[in-house]
Amino acid sequence: MDRATRQRLIDLPHTAVADELKKDYRLHVGQELRKLRRDLGDEATLLVGGRAAVNDQRIIEEIGAIRVNDIPQLRLQLDLLRTTVNQAPRRKRWSPRYESA
Repeated sequence: MDRATRQRLIDLPHTAVADELKKDYRLHVGQELRKLRRDLGDEATLLVGGRAAVNDQRIIEEIGAIRVNDIPQLRLQLDLLRTTVNQAPRRKRWSPRYESA
């Protein structure tokens, strides 16, 4: 058996294992993003970023999150959120003195 054949035989299981791990990771990330949306509710804005976020675009859209590709885009999204929050009517904060006896 020549060296190239041995190399292909060695790489095949590693590739199969790596592909299986990627599938498990994608499934796990999707489940966690859905759980995060469910736990935080629809009022929370979710920003999703990172190198692999492009692979989760379908899930990001499904849960109504915003994908950010880089730091300037993150800064822009945070500025937009800050502007939106500042324009929203303020809620009365909970305080013990407002509790009914």
